[in-house]
Amino acid sequence: MLRTLRENRLLPAKAAGAIAALVLAAACRTNPEVASRTHIARGDRYLAQKKLSEAILEYRIAISLTPKSGEAHYQLAEALVANDDLRGAFPEYLRAADLLPEREDVLLKAGNLQLVAGRFVDAKARARVILGRNPRSAPAMILLGNALAGMHDLDNAVTVTEKASSLEPERSGIFQNVGVLEMARGNPDEAETAFKRAIELDPKSAKACLALAQLYQSTDRAVEAETWLKRANEIDPRNIRVNQALATYYIERGRSSEAEPYLQATAAAATDTAAKLALADYYIALGRAKEAARILQQLQSSKDTYPVATTRLAIVEFASGRSERARALLDDVLARQPKNSAALVVQARVLLSDGDTTAALTSARNAVNADPRSAAAQVILGKVLLARMEADAARSAFRDALSLDPNSVEAQIELARLHLLRGEAATAREYAERGVKTQPNSLPARLTLVRSLIPRSEDRPRAEKELKSLANRFPKSSEVYDAYATLALTQRDFAGARRAWDRALQLNPDDNDALSGITGLLVGAKKPAEARAMLNQRLAQNPKSSDLLLLSATLHLIQNEGAAAEAQLKQVLQLQPNNSSAYGLLGEMFVGDHRLDDAKREFAELAVREPRSIAAHTMMGLLCEQQRDIDAAIDWYQRALRIDPHAATAANNLANIYSARDTNLDMALQLAESAVADMPQAPEVHDTLGWIYYKKQLNSHALRALKRSVELDASIPLHQFHLGLAYAQAGDDEQARKALEQALRLKPDFPGADEARKVLATLVY
Repeated sequence: MLRTLRENRLLPAKAAGAIAALVLAAACRTNPEVASRTHIARGDRYLAQKKLSEAILEYRIAISLTPKSGEAHYQLAEALVANDDLRGAFPEYLRAADLLPEREDVLLKAGNLQLVAGRFVDAKARARVILGRNPRSAPAMILLGNALAGMHDLDNAVTVTEKASSLEPERSGIFQNVGVLEMARGNPDEAETAFKRAIELDPKSAKACLALAQLYQSTDRAVEAETWLKRANEIDPRNIRVNQALATYYIERGRSSEAEPYLQATAAAATDTAAKLALADYYIALGRAKEAARILQQLQSSKDTYPVATTRLAIVEFASGRSERARALLDDVLARQPKNSAALVVQARVLLSDGDTTAALTSARNAVNADPRSAAAQVILGKVLLARMEADAARSAFRDALSLDPNSVEAQIELARLHLLRGEAATAREYAERGVKTQPNSLPARLTLVRSLIPRSEDRPRAEKELKSLANRFPKSSEVYDAYATLALTQRDFAGARRAWDRALQLNPDDNDALSGITGLLVGAKKPAEARAMLNQRLAQNPKSSDLLLLSATLHLIQNEGAAAEAQLKQVLQLQPNNSSAYGLLGEMFVGDHRLDDAKREFAELAVREPRSIAAHTMMGLLCEQQRDIDAAIDWYQRALRIDPHAATAANNLANIYSARDTNLDMALQLAESAVADMPQAPEVHDTLGWIYYKKQLNSHALRALKRSVELDASIPLHQFHLGLAYAQAGDDEQARKALEQALRLKPDFPGADEARKVLATLVY
């Protein structure tokens, strides 16, 4: 009756508590031990009938009568587990184990729960209690082995688990444990033997087949992995882990269409919504918007799943070209949950794609603030900062993403690309290799690896081999042919580069990298008219493409068509008011035309509109330097550094100013060292650092920095001059003469040429 009343909500919680109190009071009038056993027996009957609420109530009454009844605590734990309340069951199992030290089954359950909770030392202690009384208990040895593995004592874990297998040689699960431990120790052959023995003992074990398949996957034995995954699926077609593993296998190998039935089976078998969302994500990735939307719209009907389903629907709408609809859906989610980090991440991506970097930055920062542990939030923050030309801050965000999620392939790829831009191919390759290891079949990761291999001639054969493999696996990817073209350029195979870019454009007419590459080839071949015709044709098809307008403006600048370039750059800024690339080109053009006031007006407006734009503040400093307004330049550089202490260009330029004025040399040194740390491949920052050391008469440090500057670029007269002075100060006349004469050969009238000649006249040898 109690169950019926509570299910029909006729019995309020307070009333239920009152009845329990009355029952308890009545019980207390009798012997508590006898009453407790009565309630335990009654609870056992309810538990057998799966009347869980009633069973839990009876066991709680029994505990209130006899708090040290191990049986009552144990049975309450069992009932709570049956009621899917593992958190509530955990302390009850532990209490039961303390009260029933003679019950091996209770100790084992408590120990295994401690394993799940990561309390490996406690689990080890439970196992030792059992083994102290029963040294031949295989389950206790398995518990001990797993605890040792959790404590990273793998060698002893294997020894203990193998001893368990000798005690129960016909028990399949023990050999599965041995296999897992051998994999962790890096012994794939021993792991394979153990998994195969587990399957021999229990040919119908889907778990053992899955473990063997995962071993083969980790050792690049893909065909064997697929065979055993299918065997596991035949044994247990509704096994969620097996279906997920098969789906992942096919997706990672570029055979996404074969993953569908396994994702559908997982979604049908799972009780939570994660599997349904995974199926929706699969359809989104394949561009099957209607099927994704159908699943997500069903999930929208629940209050609990509405936010996540609607956020995914926004992705579907955006991918289908309905940006406004996507924004509206995200606005609705955020109106209900303003701190929904996942929705803020998607909102930032949509805004970034639309070119609104200001709003995108706000959304990305809000996402990070809402969930500081979200790697996805840090990744989108990095992408937005990168779009705003704030490379140092972007790199910091991507590093934060990796610290939160070491397997974030997107962060690994972005860091690899950033290091490539800095000329640090070796570091770029390290990040790219990590990305490929995390997702071996990720096209972006593998292409980034290829691009990191191209700069070094000894790595190019591997790059070519990788590209051939990618072309076979992804024959419709224009990006593969973009990479082919880049490789061809390093070999001065201009015809091969053109063929590759032509193929890229056939596959994707909107591939602006290919269009830009062909434009460069035509300009280099002195065929600017042909390049202009191609660009005009593309612009006629897509007149509001910011990328095309930027490319066209660049070509106008190359052809000294300043008015046309300015008009198109301003078009870009009308479409994307915060496009840093357009501002940069416009600023360079104004400086080149001696229109510094026009340039300052544009960038001052940008600094007001974008108060955290490092590019705007740094550009204002540069423009003020051009006009010899050094105090104003110092102010702008200091503002940039207040926004981001790692604004390397501002730090370097401010250090130069302090050095030229012979003031604040200690501060100048700090700024220069910071700039070198952030731009290690830029010769000018090493020169700045070396020149400050020279002025502080720290000659060994000066020579080291100035030599590095010349190693990076030997064609800059001023850098050769500074190196020559440092050698002269050190008394090394021969090296001083070489550097100073080289400076004069490069440019006989460079600033400092007269002093170079005077110093040369003083050299003895």
